[in-house]
Amino acid sequence: MNTYTFRINSQVTGIDAQTIGGELERIEAEHGVIDPHVVLDESRPEDAPLHGAFEWDDSLAAEKYRLDQSRRLIRSIEIDRGEGRPCDLAFVNVSVAGGYVSSSVISSRPDLYEEARRAFAARYEAQLVQLNKLENLAPTARKKNISKAKELLTSAAALV
Repeated sequence: MNTYTFRINSQVTGIDAQTIGGELERIEAEHGVIDPHVVLDESRPEDAPLHGAFEWDDSLAAEKYRLDQSRRLIRSIEIDRGEGRPCDLAFVNVSVAGGYVSSSVISSRPDLYEEARRAFAARYEAQLVQLNKLENLAPTARKKNISKAKELLTSAAALV
């Protein structure tokens, strides 16, 4: 059996990574693939290993879903500068501000800009980690391309 751990910034609570990994292995063995609908259905019984990872109170679950929709809504908006120029972010999540802040405010506040820059740099680093994981899975013929992508991403991160 594999040893499982949570990814950085994982927000799963109420259940350990080893239990989740083992149960997902079982579901894959039984169904041939891990489908989120199957995982949910398999987790419905109160004695199911993954039951504790889900919110079963429909009113709370609905509110969490709507908050997720709200976040996606905010992140979906860009500013069109016209004339074939690339669009700009309209709102950026800045943790020290406690939420999303308009790009015009971030541009005028060095402290918020620096926090936004750090967050972007952290995302670059997270993508580099993901590329390392992909490289481990890749056939030999693809490893050179992934290595080049990692090199370019590292260069981009240094510029931010």
